[in-house]
Amino acid sequence: MMAQQRVCVIGAGVIGLSCAVNIIETISNVDVTIVSHLFSPNTTSDVAAAIFGLKPLVFGDTSPSLQKNWFLTTSHHMESILKTQEASEAGVNVISGYYLHNEKNNDKKLPWRDIAHGSIRSMTNSELNLYPGYSNGLSFSMLMCETRKYLPWLMKRYKDHGGKVIKQHIGKLIEVSLFSFK
Repeated sequence: MMAQQRVCVIGAGVIGLSCAVNIIETISNVDVTIVSHLFSPNTTSDVAAAIFGLKPLVFGDTSPSLQKNWFLTTSHHMESILKTQEASEAGVNVISGYYLHNEKNNDKKLPWRDIAHGSIRSMTNSELNLYPGYSNGLSFSMLMCETRKYLPWLMKRYKDHGGKVIKQHIGKLIEVSLFSFK
């Protein structure tokens, strides 16, 4: 029999918790421990929300194709949650709104336009007339994740699978080797 693998995830924000849940739910014979000095509701992720598909962020030198892959992976994950009875508890829903601007032909340049959830269309003149000072805009419906709900939902899934947590500040990665993960 293969020895149980031990994994330490540093951080309990959306990235740390998502990684820990993915590991504990997909890899057999694994012992996962999250080490963080902050947990929900006190993480940076708790005060964030994400709208998927309207306008991509720029991540330094990260290629647009890699960013698009990240977006698609996250979007498919959120869409799968949206189709469950847990969507409300997980904080995943659909919102609609307008993206207003004054740039000519900007709407057609949005790289995520063709792969976004829901609908994205150019605003009509009658819609634009409601917002003086703007000459262009998009009407959209998008996935949204309320992380103040999503993080506790992830933590519950993690703990339901036997995940452990240690509340501890990590100043240097070498410190992790000093922990007893029993």
